[in-house]
Amino acid sequence: MMSVRTLSLPILGLLTVVTLSGCSLLSPAPAAAPIAPIASDSSAPAAASADLADTTWSGTDSADLPTTFVLHEDGSTDITYGANSYTDKGDTWALDGDTLTITIHNVESRGDASYVGKVVSAKDPIDLAVSFTAAEEKRTLTITQ
Repeated sequence: MMSVRTLSLPILGLLTVVTLSGCSLLSPAPAAAPIAPIASDSSAPAAASADLADTTWSGTDSADLPTTFVLHEDGSTDITYGANSYTDKGDTWALDGDTLTITIHNVESRGDASYVGKVVSAKDPIDLAVSFTAAEEKRTLTITQ
């Protein structure tokens, strides 16, 4: 007959294996949710259309062309390239949130020009990306009041 001591060792070993393997079947602890940064009230736009209406902005683009825009209250814009001024009610500007878009039609051999940039405030410089519908050329333009 086997002694109690001889039987207890295999049983103790079996219980240890069952206990330890049960631990590996537990679900892992859920990851802690990330802490969201505290943000300022970004729902308010940096500037309103009324802040830009009837203002004049100018700068020299990356092709070294002096450019001036007059942003009218009705959403139209006048433009001056170098010494040439153009007034066309089809040339427009719009502020959507903090994104300013100025569209100028029929730019010599380049199609329509689109100037797009973020407005920080109605008094700060605005960095615009310039693209054309009929040319691969890209430019940049920083305008100030």
